Amino acid sequence: GSYPTRDIESFSNDGILLVKAPPRDPEMHYSLVGCTCAPAFQFEDFEVAKRSELLSTNSAPKPFIEYLTHSD
Repeated sequence: GSYPTRDIESFSNDGILLVKAPPRDPEMHYSLVGCTCAPAFQFEDFEVAKRSELLSTNSAPKPFIEYLTHSD
């Protein structure tokens, strides 16, 4: 399936200022993403970081982390 984009127009180095780009039409825009893994990717080893874990290790870019992650 497709996922809504979370485009960022610009952000500051400290992560405090985050400017969201205007929404894009999913029928007209797409992103191609790839990943090379070595050793080979094993789905059972895959783990998505939780927002709370990211914020506990580095809270400085909080707006950036909150924008790009789903709530726990």
